[in-house]
Amino acid sequence: MMTNDSIIMAASVASGFAEKDISCGVLDLRPLIAYASTISPDQAFLKYGAVGKEYGRRAKVIAQEIPEVPGFYLWGQFKSPISWSSIYVGKSSLRKISSLRYRIEDELIEERPFAWTHGFNEDPIIKAYENVWGTEGKARKHLDRCLRKKGAEFIAWASCPTNHPTNILAIEAGLIGHFKPKANRQYSSEKCVDDSVVQVFASIFNKVIQSHSG
Repeated sequence: MMTNDSIIMAASVASGFAEKDISCGVLDLRPLIAYASTISPDQAFLKYGAVGKEYGRRAKVIAQEIPEVPGFYLWGQFKSPISWSSIYVGKSSLRKISSLRYRIEDELIEERPFAWTHGFNEDPIIKAYENVWGTEGKARKHLDRCLRKKGAEFIAWASCPTNHPTNILAIEAGLIGHFKPKANRQYSSEKCVDDSVVQVFASIFNKVIQSHSG
């Protein structure tokens, strides 16, 4: 049986770049969730209120270790010390305002109702959100997107080498097909997981996730 290291090495050779070209890590969201658990949802969703500002500050502190480069990220949780559940796969581009750090930081802040799902039932969260943002159109879709990330406690991330001609969308589709996260609407019907570049990122995600298990 091949180990994660041997899979990464073999896939790296096939894809044209090495593991050393990729930085990766895992964000532990539990301190952010612990803060949210002390605050009533009624106070949570006023973006420019005291709670929103403090939550945003804490989210930026958590995300500051991530480089401003393109890459991919995977929201998830451990159902048990050794059982990982994938929740959402995302991507970022070369632009600074769409970088890996920016995208993750933005999702943590803009989709913060997920953090309250650990300490509160959905009903008071939905009511508090709707009291501020309404119940229709974009507000409803946004809330649904936030609640699909219910239970998330970690975000694994991996950078993409900026000098490598990778297809970001195809890799994202392959990672969705591989991890089958519940919050992604679209699943890849192609066998993208066999692509060497997708194999590199999937293996790296598995490796960093395992390093935080237990």
